[in-house]
Amino acid sequence: MEVLERLAAFGERWAGRVGSEQQLSQGFLVELCEALGVARPGPISDGRVYEFEHPVAFEGTSERGRVDLYKQGCFLLEAKCGRAARDEPGSAPVRGTRAYAAYIERAYREQAQLYAGFVTGGPPPLLIVVDIGERFWIWRGFDGRFDGFHSPHRVEIDVRDLGDEDNARILRACFESPQDLHHPTGHHDLDDLDDHRGHHNHNRS
Repeated sequence: MEVLERLAAFGERWAGRVGSEQQLSQGFLVELCEALGVARPGPISDGRVYEFEHPVAFEGTSERGRVDLYKQGCFLLEAKCGRAARDEPGSAPVRGTRAYAAYIERAYREQAQLYAGFVTGGPPPLLIVVDIGERFWIWRGFDGRFDGFHSPHRVEIDVRDLGDEDNARILRACFESPQDLHHPTGHHDLDDLDDHRGHHNHNRS
């Protein structure tokens, strides 16, 4: 099965999924790696970190945190899982509500963006927040600094659209060649792809 077919099938399996992010996130991400045809989290021959639950220690405090998935030199990812309806079990907000928008923004500001300064090797070029069963949000920070949550350069990918060629290229680059999403001349592939697709920042959150 080709990559796009695998990703489309993966998206269909996971679209709308609800439940505990702790129970679902690692299985979701391992399946994503398999669909993309990239290595699963684990030791890398060049010694870079690529692992689930990467520990971070905040300078000057005794506080500790853990990154859901971190690949040194590539990305830091925080996983969430919203609910589809209020009568479903769990404490996560219902997708599409204001509370849900705030929930995703906190995942970016209070986890991904915060943790980026304390991971092994320094800030990665990409920060990702994913709601399992819903969508990916991706921010770039090739100079070590990241724009705000509502950055015009933020890219969103719905899990139902993972079989799209541009979306597949973006996600594979996140794992293997983040430099492909940035050009030192200031030209940004992600911006061009978003303009081409015609749905820049759905802003459903």
